[in-house]
Amino acid sequence: MNNPVLILYLEDNPRDAELLRDKLQQLKMPHELRIATGRAQYEAALAQNRFDMIISDYALPDYDGFAALALALEKQPDVPFILISGTLSEEQAVDSLHRGATDYVIKQNLNRLVPAVLRALTEAEGHQRRRAAETALRESEKRFMHVLYAARDAILLVEGEKFVDCNEATAHMLGYASRDAFLMRHPSQLSPPLQPDGRKSFEKANEMMQKAIANGSHQFEWVHRRANGEDFPVEVSLTAISYGGKTLLHCLWRDITERKRAEQELREAKALTDAIVEHMPLMVFLKEATDLRFVVFNRAGEELLGYDRKALLGKNNLDLFPPEQAAHFMAKDREALAAQGIVDIPEERIQTAKRGERLLHTRKVCIRGGDGKTKYLLGISEDITDHRRAETEMENEQALSNAIIEGIPGTFYMLDENGKYVRWSAYQRDEIVGKPDAEVSQTFALDTIHPDDRALILSKIENVFKNGASDFVWVFSIDRNDNGMRKPLNTRGFE
Repeated sequence: MNNPVLILYLEDNPRDAELLRDKLQQLKMPHELRIATGRAQYEAALAQNRFDMIISDYALPDYDGFAALALALEKQPDVPFILISGTLSEEQAVDSLHRGATDYVIKQNLNRLVPAVLRALTEAEGHQRRRAAETALRESEKRFMHVLYAARDAILLVEGEKFVDCNEATAHMLGYASRDAFLMRHPSQLSPPLQPDGRKSFEKANEMMQKAIANGSHQFEWVHRRANGEDFPVEVSLTAISYGGKTLLHCLWRDITERKRAEQELREAKALTDAIVEHMPLMVFLKEATDLRFVVFNRAGEELLGYDRKALLGKNNLDLFPPEQAAHFMAKDREALAAQGIVDIPEERIQTAKRGERLLHTRKVCIRGGDGKTKYLLGISEDITDHRRAETEMENEQALSNAIIEGIPGTFYMLDENGKYVRWSAYQRDEIVGKPDAEVSQTFALDTIHPDDRALILSKIENVFKNGASDFVWVFSIDRNDNGMRKPLNTRGFE
């Protein structure tokens, strides 16, 4: 105790009062002794002050120790009370303890006084601490119950494997009109017979509760059933608590229906994306941005490179390609990671395992996460080897055709189905039309024919398209310095 111990002593004999004062000096603790010589002073002292100890003589002229004890128990019930007497019988001493006295001391043996006072003060302090703890516990329980009933999440208390209390949010979640409709039930009685893993709800619920008691807490997913028979998923948090002198389980439910739906939609979206990537006829790959190792590779990529994707995943370019090619690929990777958009690589050569060197058209783009940080590099490559080879062959054939046409010792020209020139060889072109091939092209053939001959020549041209070939004389009207002279040409037309 930090403050002096305040002691009230009811004694009408001044000599006995001083004797007791001397004895209390042996307490060796700060204390203050106040003496009441009669009933009136005693009652006034109890009404005006809060004491730490009350000592009373048993026999007084207008009062007695039992009456003083009764008043002390009424006014200050938690304060220890010691009865002192020189004439108290053993029977009366025992009776005083039954009436509520803490101890009694015989005046002829005051050596017991100090130990009795110390013991009484210690016990009183212990009682006070217990009462404070009990008060704090009651307040805590009161606050807990307030939180329980006010919480928006479903909160329940489990005792002996049954729900014994819950808040209104639980009833609302389960679709019951009141809490009483489902309390005192086992968790399995508010669940389908089997959980998603195939286990019986009764057995699994008992296992989950036992884990929470053994470990202090346990969290898991569960499927409960509403009053209308609808099943719904919840996240359950069980916590072992001491409440009212018992070990209970504090149970928190969170309805995760929307989360499960979102997860399912995400899985379906991922499955769709994976299927699209897997079946694309182009090589698709994904690399980690940090060390450029492959994390995704589709089937077309496997077939193009000639590697099983298990051998590709986790590898980088240096593990798979010649150093010069690997360096080129990695430089383009870094360029794409630093760029804001798509990096287009029209042609790049790559050494494959089974098909030799191939020519690719590749597009690369940086993939960033929700935080804006670089996460991956996405690449899409098209094998253009055969396409480029076909283009080269076509160009070679065109060059050969042009050489043959230009080498013909006669005039060669071509008309489209609309009657326009699309080609005119150089031989005698200047003599006949006086214009370069670029100007003659897309000119209507009839515009170069003398008006008197157009009907005849048109019939000849139609005959070519109809029969595939025809011989006729084409008479051109030359718009040069010859004043529109008519110049006949022996013509072989074919489709």
